[in-house]
Amino acid sequence: MEVMNRYVTIKTQINGDPKESDFEIKCSSIVVSAQPGSNDVVLRNLYVSIDPYQINRLKTHSSSQNTSKNIYTHIMNLIEQVIDAYGVAKVVASGNPEFEKDDLVVGMINWGEYSVLKGETYMLRKLDTMGFPLSHHVGIFAFSGLTAYAGLFEVGKPKKGEKVFVSAAAGSIGHLSFKQIHANKNILVVIIMLQVELLKEKLGFDDAFNYKDESDLKSTLKKYFPNGIDIYFDNVGAEMLEAAVANMNTFGRIAACGVISEYTDTNKRAAPNMLDIVYKRIMMRGFLAADFLNIYPEFLSATVDHIRTGVFQTLEDISIGLESIPQAFLGLFHEPGSNDVVLKNLYVSIDPYQINRLKSYSSSQKTSSYVVVTIAPGEIISAYGVAKVVASGNPLYKEDDLVVGTTRWADYSVLKASEYVLRKLNSFDMGFPLSHQIGVFGFSGLTAYAGLFEVGKPKKGERVFVSAASGSVGHLVGQYAKLSGCYVVGCAGSKEKVGLLKEKLGFDDAFNYKDEPNLKSTLKKYFPDGIDIYFDNVGGKMLEAALANMNNFGRVVSCGTISEYTDPNNKEPPNINMHDMIYKRIMIQGFLATDFLTIFPDFLSATMNLIRLGRIKTLEDISTGLESIPQAFVGLFHGANAGKKIVTLVEN
Repeated sequence: MEVMNRYVTIKTQINGDPKESDFEIKCSSIVVSAQPGSNDVVLRNLYVSIDPYQINRLKTHSSSQNTSKNIYTHIMNLIEQVIDAYGVAKVVASGNPEFEKDDLVVGMINWGEYSVLKGETYMLRKLDTMGFPLSHHVGIFAFSGLTAYAGLFEVGKPKKGEKVFVSAAAGSIGHLSFKQIHANKNILVVIIMLQVELLKEKLGFDDAFNYKDESDLKSTLKKYFPNGIDIYFDNVGAEMLEAAVANMNTFGRIAACGVISEYTDTNKRAAPNMLDIVYKRIMMRGFLAADFLNIYPEFLSATVDHIRTGVFQTLEDISIGLESIPQAFLGLFHEPGSNDVVLKNLYVSIDPYQINRLKSYSSSQKTSSYVVVTIAPGEIISAYGVAKVVASGNPLYKEDDLVVGTTRWADYSVLKASEYVLRKLNSFDMGFPLSHQIGVFGFSGLTAYAGLFEVGKPKKGERVFVSAASGSVGHLVGQYAKLSGCYVVGCAGSKEKVGLLKEKLGFDDAFNYKDEPNLKSTLKKYFPDGIDIYFDNVGGKMLEAALANMNNFGRVVSCGTISEYTDPNNKEPPNINMHDMIYKRIMIQGFLATDFLTIFPDFLSATMNLIRLGRIKTLEDISTGLESIPQAFVGLFHGANAGKKIVTLVEN
């Protein structure tokens, strides 16, 4: 089978400050197959790492290309060549007996949708997630984490009471260098970076400063380290290294793993005082994580324990989509100040789950890191939406860019660096109404797609029941199930909605649950041969009735319990027959769309194609004006909407 593979490459060697115009997205066909015994593997890339060192591989010449032969320094000397990178992927074809189809793997893949690895030269291992997010295996459990661990303990060799200075401390390595120290609870640390409050308040640093506010770095370090520095963990080089050397104690150690200040400026070099280095007997050692692969098991065990016990906090900045890679890479070398963005909100999403964020307490606030804690009275309510950038301190977003992600129920959104997740819309997204980006192409669509295909796993001929089938998720689930060759019945809350399901959306049948006093009998009528998959948006008595009609090995896909959201006493929880659950081997799986961000590109590509072909129809219920938001939200709990509820904040 052939598929089209999009990948990021460079148009020309990059010998200065990288620009977006240096990169392009190319497309080529690949064959998704591998001959047994060939050792070839074909991977679907899920997460790829974006690292500053890669700039040295994209240059015409860098001294790093000549002094070390490993994955860090291999030169990318061919224009339009695919750029390799560390990452996590899923095996889609394998001729290597070590890897089977659908295995998760971690190793050297590339900045593309697929990686084709041939022969025996590739670096890849089967991944045990250990219950952690896949992204951790590209960051804290990968080379960033190993660099921090090895640099501190193997090179720096800290002793109790010593004073440690870390530059670029909010970066992928710096924030971990500190936490490795903090695990011992015995070393004073002072660090620098723009996100000063983040470092002190979230990561527990003893102190921090913004180097951009300091005109004399040597004096600044003297102020923060009146008794001198014992260990300097250097990610920056240049003037920062010079200032640190001037403040080092006798027998001080410098662990140097990066010189980001020099990567894009060929004229910038560190000029430390060599008299200080000699007479203070300072040790300055450059190193790479690859030098310490022998301690990887020790590092991994210790770091996993620290995260599980809450000793460590890890910082990750995740962008979505292949097209975001060039901007994400550029962002490593630009420090725009606050990183704040100001948005003119165009469309905002209205969703039932938001009621749980407006309560004084909901169990969802405690059980998922993706659900924001209670919104206090007077606080602006955040929501998924589409907006236009009107001002930006973040190089990833320019004025007039269209973006989708974190917005507010307001005319404008002023978002701090730690508050937002945004994706810039590009030509691939255009040609569809902007409202689609927060409906069928947003979390509603991903919920339907992932819930049905990843959790429900439908087979041709199976019988699928969808509750709240005319809602933002349900109407898409039914159509995906029909395309899979299933028999589909939906329920809705009015005669008009029932007609919509059958006549416009192609459901095999539908009924108005308000006309049915005995839901168990009703479902028996519509499913005389039983239900194989129940996609649950409702909970309560509807779930109870569906379970009573499930077949052996039936799957209940649960993404919402709208019937229980507004019942403070939970008067009608489902009365689950556990005998049915056990003897029919029924599975109930709760999930959130955010559990499946790894398949977002697949979902988006497939759904866009289906809409273009007219095989998926989308329902949107759009109100206009900020003042319509309260009524639109209340209407969700009274059956007022059909399809995705959206509010547009602009006339055109």
